[in-house]
Amino acid sequence: MSKRIKVTLDPKSIDAAIAELKKLKQEITGKADNLVNSMANRAVEVAQSGYDTAPCDDAERDAKVHMDEAYEGKLKATVIARGTSVLFMEYGTGVRYPDDHPERVDGVLGRGEYGQGRGKQPNGWYYPATPNGNGTYKLRKDGTEDQRYMHTYGVPASACLYKAKKTVINEFETLARRTYK
Repeated sequence: MSKRIKVTLDPKSIDAAIAELKKLKQEITGKADNLVNSMANRAVEVAQSGYDTAPCDDAERDAKVHMDEAYEGKLKATVIARGTSVLFMEYGTGVRYPDDHPERVDGVLGRGEYGQGRGKQPNGWYYPATPNGNGTYKLRKDGTEDQRYMHTYGVPASACLYKAKKTVINEFETLARRTYK
């Protein structure tokens, strides 16, 4: 975006240039806000899609991703994922999968430490069966399935928020060009 403002050294010309600069400042601020908004919306879209398809032992595939906006002189957007299954899907569970989330954060339990530490059990663990469960039914001694319980070794880290962040970083130039055209 390039713009030339001609000004001569007389009061009317200077006042007109100042008015034009104020107008440009508003325009640029508006476009910056639009860019922040489009980046956050793209992150919400990518993260929600990831949570919607991530492996999850929990019946409650309840992850909901949204954006919170705050205006403190400039627009700030925060992408937030909420739900009981978010940490399980984001960081993974159990001993079978590597602890491979690229950005483990303080306060998030380590691999196998969720749910009373059952994920550390080398033979997996059982949980109450659910319609959307990701495990296999517990086998009775006679070989039939006990559909009250499911067996799991956990799930791999899906890193949905991390992948959303990486997507926005990779698409930044495209998003900026679209905003500032």
